[in-house]
Amino acid sequence: MLLPWRPASCICPINSTPACAPQLRAVACAVIVVIVRVLNIAVPLVYKRVVDTLSDATAGTHAEHGETPQTYSFKQVGSP
Repeated sequence: MLLPWRPASCICPINSTPACAPQLRAVACAVIVVIVRVLNIAVPLVYKRVVDTLSDATAGTHAEHGETPQTYSFKQVGSP
C-alpha cells in the first residue's frame, strides 16, 4: 500500500529548510562569481598602477644612457 505524499518537513522537521533556501544559495553563488570576475580584472590593473608608480619613483635614481649616475650618502637615504 502506498502512503500519501508528504513534504520532507513533515517527515523530518529537524532538517527542514525554507522553500526559498535553494534560490538564495543560487543568488549568493552568482554574486560571488561576479565579485571574483571583477577582482580578476581589477587586480592586474592595480598591480600595473603600483609598478608604474614605483618605476616613476626610481627613474630619478637611475642614469640615462651616457650620464653619470647620481649617488647618495647613507644619511641622505636613511633620514627623512
